[in-house]
Amino acid sequence: NTITELQARKVYVVAVEYATASVLLTEVVAKYGCRPIALLVGNEARGVSPEVMAACDAVCHLPLYGSVSSLNVAAALAMSLWEAVRAG
Repeated sequence: NTITELQARKVYVVAVEYATASVLLTEVVAKYGCRPIALLVGNEARGVSPEVMAACDAVCHLPLYGSVSSLNVAAALAMSLWEAVRAG
């Protein structure tokens, strides 16, 4: 599958999804910023599936403040890409 192919090419595969074991995206970028990173996002209704998250090297989330509990997928991806480029 695509995740396995990316990992075989030494690409760090990261799902962007708020989950029990997810860490801040900044932590992932700080730890693996020198490696190529592929960010995976799910759809707005169901997010990233548990099976896909299990296959990824990490699961990360964006810091959200106030009463916001999620972002639409385009905004989440744009913010994730910005953070990965900024911090990497």
